[in-house]
Amino acid sequence: MMPRARTPCLRTSQRLVLISTLLLALLRALDRSQDGAFAPSVWGERRISRIPRNFFNEVIKQTPDFMGKRRQDAAAALAKAKIALEEALDLQAKGLSHPGTWYQVTTEGEDGIGIRDEPELDGGRTGEDLVKGTRFDVDEIIETDGEPTFLRLADGKGYVFDTSPIDPENPSVKKLEGVFEGGKTIAELEEDVKEARRVFDEIRGGARR
Repeated sequence: MMPRARTPCLRTSQRLVLISTLLLALLRALDRSQDGAFAPSVWGERRISRIPRNFFNEVIKQTPDFMGKRRQDAAAALAKAKIALEEALDLQAKGLSHPGTWYQVTTEGEDGIGIRDEPELDGGRTGEDLVKGTRFDVDEIIETDGEPTFLRLADGKGYVFDTSPIDPENPSVKKLEGVFEGGKTIAELEEDVKEARRVFDEIRGGARR
């Protein structure tokens, strides 16, 4: 007879920790929230008429990582950030930058700039937009006299336009110089590593000495 596979489950002590963590997260979220979504519920005889928007973030943050999933994800994010920084430092030492051509959306429009299927102003849109601040890599630049310049996104999603040729005072995008992975500077990549380290240490349970 084949032995039955054991299904991982939480021990009684872990269940108690989880329950207390959920309650603590709710109390903290209630205490910190200034505005929230209404979601009536009942605790005994007390009626709570508002559950803050940040409640679930508090739950995730405070819940012990019994299975180690969050720690694994944080470790992977930290490793990725370190690799990006190391590669950038190596390129910088050689007097090089990222081989791609990076731009950043600067338009003040609320919806940013729409991605088009073809390099034409009246071309069909893909349904996706690049909002202000978005950085993107370009693998083709299409210039036409008296018209916006079209940029083909390196990820293959379509085209966006650069209004610099026809309205230099209000460009839709700007070209980034001396940047590396993700269109970021060395300083920004260093900050990414610090933030990834902070998240990892928080999940692990204390900063590394």
